[in-house]
Amino acid sequence: MSKLRKVQYRTGAVTVEFAIVANVMFVMIFGCIELTRMSLMRNLAQDAAYFAARAAVIPGATNSDATNEANRILGTLGTKGVSVVINNGQAVSQDTEELQVEVIIDLNQNMIMSPFLPTAREIRTKATMKTERYNEVYHGG
Repeated sequence: MSKLRKVQYRTGAVTVEFAIVANVMFVMIFGCIELTRMSLMRNLAQDAAYFAARAAVIPGATNSDATNEANRILGTLGTKGVSVVINNGQAVSQDTEELQVEVIIDLNQNMIMSPFLPTAREIRTKATMKTERYNEVYHGG
């Protein structure tokens, strides 16, 4: 009988211990999920910049082709607050020899715990490629 009484008293202590530990555990779990999601966004932004640059280096491509490709890739994760900057705002033309695509993701629009981040509030990635333009005349031979 006395053993039953000890178990009944112990259940209150277990509840209090769980209430204290559960808060820390949930913050750690959600923090890990947020860091994983941020890492996934960073990798996806790098891919988006690379594939957007690839879409724009071919002859006849425009800035909107690159922007559409970057948005298509970033859309797979449902990323919001995305900016795609091509050649620092310059239009791609037949004379463009090098192309630079920068993808900027605003973390405040994509992360739940972003106000607690001590570092930058955005992800920036760049991809630079030479264009596939041929301006010379082929003389055969």
